[in-house]
Amino acid sequence: MQAVLSTDKTLLELTFPYNPLVVGAIKRMPGRAFNAKTGRWLLPIDGLALQNFPKLEALGFDLTLARAGLNAPVITDLNAPSSPVWGKLYPFQARMASQIVSAGNCCVVSFCGSGKTITSLAALSAVGAKNVLVICPKSVLFNWQREITQWLNASSAAVSGSPAQRKAIYNNYAGGFMVTTYDQLRGDIEWYRAREWDAVVVDEAHYLVNTTSLRHKAVASLRAGRFIGLTATPIMNKATDVYGVMKAIGRNLGNHKLFLDRYCVKDLWGSIKFYQRMPELKARIQPWLVSCKLEDAGFDLPERTDTDLEFELSTAEASLYDRIRKELLFELETAEVSKLSSPMVLQNSLVKLGKLQELTDHCGLIGESEQSTKLEILKEHLENNLNENKAIIFTRFSRMAEILERELRSYSPVLLTGSTGDRQGVIDAFTSKKEVRLFISTEAGGAGINLQAANIIYNYDLPFSLGKLEQRHGRIRWHMQGKPVFFYNLLAKVKGKKSIDHWVLDKLDKKQEMSKLLLSDVKQALQ
Repeated sequence: MQAVLSTDKTLLELTFPYNPLVVGAIKRMPGRAFNAKTGRWLLPIDGLALQNFPKLEALGFDLTLARAGLNAPVITDLNAPSSPVWGKLYPFQARMASQIVSAGNCCVVSFCGSGKTITSLAALSAVGAKNVLVICPKSVLFNWQREITQWLNASSAAVSGSPAQRKAIYNNYAGGFMVTTYDQLRGDIEWYRAREWDAVVVDEAHYLVNTTSLRHKAVASLRAGRFIGLTATPIMNKATDVYGVMKAIGRNLGNHKLFLDRYCVKDLWGSIKFYQRMPELKARIQPWLVSCKLEDAGFDLPERTDTDLEFELSTAEASLYDRIRKELLFELETAEVSKLSSPMVLQNSLVKLGKLQELTDHCGLIGESEQSTKLEILKEHLENNLNENKAIIFTRFSRMAEILERELRSYSPVLLTGSTGDRQGVIDAFTSKKEVRLFISTEAGGAGINLQAANIIYNYDLPFSLGKLEQRHGRIRWHMQGKPVFFYNLLAKVKGKKSIDHWVLDKLDKKQEMSKLLLSDVKQALQ
């Protein structure tokens, strides 16, 4: 009875003569799957599976080679001469870098502004990685290149431009760091897939929660000695988001359907009603997470204040709101997906929810008028509270961002959306020019950029994703901020009752509780 590691050391492959007792025992092990082509049972190599090793040995499996193959290198000297950048790290960063080296394929889950970039670069330097691919959002492409030059003084190439320009970059690549975007990776996947990388760094790894997406498939198809995922929010919406992130970095949590069946309870239409066995899932992902919270890093945090700015919609706005709401089959204040009568109704209702949110933002978004009580409330609050500070205003809608830029021009605002060309120019203008006091952005500015020139964030409307909200807040809250930070949520009320704005905030609060439950006890870098 043999038990060997797969080539990427993510699975334990079991071969044995058919025995119903052995099969029955394996079927009770979480994450197990059967490969009909090879006739082998597969077990994921994670914390929970390692607990099953004694059970497998008791069944007669020889795990000597598997145990030896799982021994990972551990750096104990945090100032290793092979990694000169380590001497520039904070102590908590050095401990995280050491854990990255030891963990192999892993996901670094750390607060915004914790220095995930320099920490991962230090770890790569320590292991002597020569050919490294960095995959990141477009907004931080050249920032990665600058960081590589600053901290490692290593050769690097940032992939951008026309197909001919990208081809020239590929042809001239002779080793070092290659920095590309998710879109460039997808478009030129054959070139990336043909190489054997020492390491692949996946920045904003939460982009990969959907295993059926083209970007996930592109990353998963790469060949590399190790994968390092970087994110502040591995859970964007659901506890099961960790499945996609882990799979993308080469850590398999088993068959997807079996995974969902084990950790989710669904309603009649396949939507998740609630989660189960969360302590077990925590144990499974713990060996692959390198984690540190800002509160544990030894820094004094700036004082934080969260405030809900509630206001009443005008009579005309409220009348329009009620008209749209009546087209829904449930009341938003107590809405539950399980009350919907069919998937078609669900899809239609989600569209209407978006329309309700647009209406509370500005009637012009749905073509009714130019009226917006929310915008007037924002103007009033800015006039009374901005003083000499700078602020960021986030909205889900590009058209709303353009309206805000137009209506708040007295503050010399800059605008960043998905169609913005010179993103770094926009960021630099906000950071360096005193007269530029507002940064208006869609979710395009919610990840991967530092905007500590501001100490105020207005959530003009709220995202449906917890991860996106935390990414927004992470733009300004870090230990070198120096000023108290303020977060404001603009929440409309309709004839004294809560609106879609409150409903979304309530859902985000519940997702936050779930996220804390799943990630609260992961292995901390400071332990």
